[in-house]
Amino acid sequence: MANIKITDLTAYTNPASTDVLPIVDVGADVTKKVSIGEVVGKISGDVDVATDGTSSITAGAVGTTELGGDITAAGKALLDDADAAAQRTTLGLATVASTGAYSDLSGTPTLVTQLDDLTDVDVTSTPPNDGEALVWDNGASEWVPGSAGATAAGSANEIQYNDGASGLAASSDLTWDDTGKELGVGGDINLDDGGTYTTTVQSITATADRFISFPDDTGVVALVRGINGAVLFNNAGVSDGGNLGYSSTAGTFGYVSGRSTITQSTNKSTAVTLNAPCGAITMNGAALSSGATVSFTLTNSSIAANDLLLLNHISGGTAGAYTLNAQAAAGSASINVRNATAGSLSEAIVIGFATIKT
Repeated sequence: MANIKITDLTAYTNPASTDVLPIVDVGADVTKKVSIGEVVGKISGDVDVATDGTSSITAGAVGTTELGGDITAAGKALLDDADAAAQRTTLGLATVASTGAYSDLSGTPTLVTQLDDLTDVDVTSTPPNDGEALVWDNGASEWVPGSAGATAAGSANEIQYNDGASGLAASSDLTWDDTGKELGVGGDINLDDGGTYTTTVQSITATADRFISFPDDTGVVALVRGINGAVLFNNAGVSDGGNLGYSSTAGTFGYVSGRSTITQSTNKSTAVTLNAPCGAITMNGAALSSGATVSFTLTNSSIAANDLLLLNHISGGTAGAYTLNAQAAAGSASINVRNATAGSLSEAIVIGFATIKT
């Protein structure tokens, strides 16, 4: 036979079982022949050799005995197991490996299902109330229900204080206005320095707002009422203040508050209501004939029967064209306006007035 490589030989695609293959007898160091049928038989049917050249190993046909000594006995036992359950048994795995259940674990702590299961928590002796939290009881060395201690009480601007029961309380008589930076106290204020005497700032039944003034160097505390510049007067033994005032800058005396305004509707004889000691009335712009006088009623709770009304044409219309006067009554006044010009005037003049008690 000529020298030729096996890979150069013609392919034999459909060998018969009687066809032979070269084989080396390692023990005798001799090349011999063996038929394909003998090779297949030696494998004991474990390999299915198809006529088309494909092959497969029958499941379970090759046992651990045929795998040889390179696999340990433990590995062979694992391969011999019929299924995963049997393999877990071979490996010595616990039941939890199959179930995955916490209850199948061994040596586990008891799971806590409620707070009272904890050894340092007691919510049984004193059951908690709504809004409470667990607080530490140092004497009993355990957590027990108690006040959270930070819940705000009262309404807006009311000052919080300790209610004596480890909680917060508030009162509408004790407030703080952060915008005006003012402290509001609805009762007495006791100033106690821990000595023999206590100073009490006592509230009185007031009819209006009052202020405590601290003069610069006299040491006198005066209880006064009214706005800055108000003239003080004796009100049942208490220094009081009202609408009258004095401007130290301008050196003038008069009303410092209480002024209001009103506009007359319909015509110049229409009555108006303005409850104020001083103010301004804008008259209707209806025509007023030359030399004619029109009267209208000013209803005003500040006016008494013997009062005097000071009237002045302060704006609107022709200056100097009108004469004004009034007659006071209890709760009202009749105001007269006369056109002192030679022609008819249709002007919405503004009359300023001030009440003087007599």
